[in-house]
Amino acid sequence: MEQQRVEAVGARSGTVDVVIVTYRSGDVIEACLRSVPSWVASVVVVENASGDAAADLADALGATVVRNAGNVGFARAANQAARLGSAEYVMFLNPDALLSDAALAVMVDEMRDESVAVVGAELVRPDGSRQRSLWPYPSAAGMWWEAVGLAPLVKAPEAECFVVGAAFLVRRRCFESLGGFDERYWLYGEEADLCFRARRRGWRVVLAHGAKVSHVGGGSDTGHSALVTEHFLRGSDRFVLDHRGKAALVSYRIAGLLGALVRLPFLWAARRDDRRVVHRVRQARRTWEALRRYPTKVHGPEATGRRQLLVLSLEAWDDTWRRNQFLVRELLDAHADVDVLFVEPPRDVLHDLRRGIGLFASRRSSSIRADGRLVRFRPTKWLPRVLWPRVDRSLMAQVRRAARSAGFTAPTVWMNDSTYAPLVNDVGWRVVYDITDDWLDA
Repeated sequence: MEQQRVEAVGARSGTVDVVIVTYRSGDVIEACLRSVPSWVASVVVVENASGDAAADLADALGATVVRNAGNVGFARAANQAARLGSAEYVMFLNPDALLSDAALAVMVDEMRDESVAVVGAELVRPDGSRQRSLWPYPSAAGMWWEAVGLAPLVKAPEAECFVVGAAFLVRRRCFESLGGFDERYWLYGEEADLCFRARRRGWRVVLAHGAKVSHVGGGSDTGHSALVTEHFLRGSDRFVLDHRGKAALVSYRIAGLLGALVRLPFLWAARRDDRRVVHRVRQARRTWEALRRYPTKVHGPEATGRRQLLVLSLEAWDDTWRRNQFLVRELLDAHADVDVLFVEPPRDVLHDLRRGIGLFASRRSSSIRADGRLVRFRPTKWLPRVLWPRVDRSLMAQVRRAARSAGFTAPTVWMNDSTYAPLVNDVGWRVVYDITDDWLDA
């Protein structure tokens, strides 16, 4: 038996390149790398500028490391890494997954059938319980079944499902012919899109039964649930628009909104898993905003390829010009692919009422430039901090909604007002802290 195993390993040796994209995965990447079988051709780790120890750990363990200057998203980073290899198959592995010799061998064996392009693994949690490894492609019909609570009764055949990308083996020839992952999918949805396009070309997508891979889930997004929800919903929207059309996207969003609203009272009454309640609230709010503002479109940098700057300023745009205003003007003049959301100091409602200014007299959001590339936003401070301790959380929520409405998903933040520091920590965006002297002390 041992001789047969050695021969089998020898036959597979050098046939697989392993790709791992990491973002804030420093606490799980070492175990993942140590789980990769020694007979693979190469291991490439792409670090998306999370600032943790993941890249150094990968380097110390012998992986080829690519350090991106910013978080370019999963699809683009995965394509970067795939281009560095030449093996017959590419294994895309989540940093919070553990790959065994046996599991990878079973997946490679599935590729003996030349019609197979993608092989997924049977995912299990660390305690051994099963995770879902197959999901039906996003569709308006599927979302309506879910909205009315009948989705568990409508089982999609395996041929109409995609395999989850946590452990995702792809035939390189097919991957390259499809142009790799579609980089408009910044996070979530890219594996569904690849599976769909491969099947449309006549390839097969299969689940390797018996190839068990331990997967924690959420290893690259801990602490950024709002951003994760946004990317998850955007990925599904993008898929429906690309492969089902505009009418299907509108129907899909209406069903998603109704489903979220219907479930909320039951979740709230049962006091079950607060995270589910928060997720449904975010889903409803975000979907309503999309239906109201751009019902047949999908917004975000993955769709436009533009760069985004969120300025958290201590001065209003029309006040005395200092470096914030000059910085923004020069950036916009020098770079045609930059969009800016300029957040002014909040309006103080009680202060305005004392001065005789009406409750709704002040603008909240407006475009400054004719080309629409510079939008200013003024949040509202409804009560003083001594009366409402959560006032800063309210301001941060308003800014987050304004950024979402502007199509900003992963902007660079120029933070002049340190009030918003918790916001930056919550969403995980890159930040430049522009320190200003304390004028009161001065």
